[in-house]
Amino acid sequence: MKKTYCQTRLTPTQVRAFHDLINTCQACEPLRLGFPDDADNFLFTCEGTMILSCLIVCQVQEDVWECYVFTHPDWRRKGLCRDLIGELCKQTPADTELVFLLDHQSPDALAAFSSLEMEHWRTEYQMERNIGAASFPPPSFILTQEEIVEEYDGKKGWLFSALSASPPILLGSCRILAHRPAEFYLYHVEMVEKYRNQGWGTKLIQAVLQTLPQPSRLFLHVSSDNPAAVNLYKKTGFHITETLSYYLY
Repeated sequence: MKKTYCQTRLTPTQVRAFHDLINTCQACEPLRLGFPDDADNFLFTCEGTMILSCLIVCQVQEDVWECYVFTHPDWRRKGLCRDLIGELCKQTPADTELVFLLDHQSPDALAAFSSLEMEHWRTEYQMERNIGAASFPPPSFILTQEEIVEEYDGKKGWLFSALSASPPILLGSCRILAHRPAEFYLYHVEMVEKYRNQGWGTKLIQAVLQTLPQPSRLFLHVSSDNPAAVNLYKKTGFHITETLSYYLY
């Protein structure tokens, strides 16, 4: 007999069952999406100890919930995904955006999103770079580093700013978030408009790379509609590892 549950925490046995389901989906299709480490809510339908379908929710902002859906290949097209989403909607505060991720490796997921009339929002690339011994020219600017704490999730990171030597004028800045051991996330790379397209973005990232532990890994997300940023990251050694589309429900 199938039962549906909604929990904010999983038992060790349930965690193993979630991973078993995701591993089964990945064996059926070349999925790169997996179990997110920062999940806040779990909705799932099971039969005995076997999870048939699950919906994993990460509250990335107060009014934005990022959702990951996995359904066992033998139990697709039976309405399990639709029912879990319906249950989540009952618990969703007003004005909350439900954003569903798709990595283009599952035709079944795309068909399910289409049948649920989800609206394509945007597509972005995940890019990664290994941090090892590298030789870059010394920066021709002053690099400052300030510890920060993200307002929403309380994670620690650093704000890096590039300042001209004389007089000290801000050229641009970026942020690094400590994500996992030996893994860091690069975001909010912003160059002052008058200093764009002059190579300062490349020099800023190169300078920041030299401050990170070795070996480690740095990753980022960038919109596919921003080719200038994609080219900037490629110049500094990043490569595309995933193409992710976001759908609104």
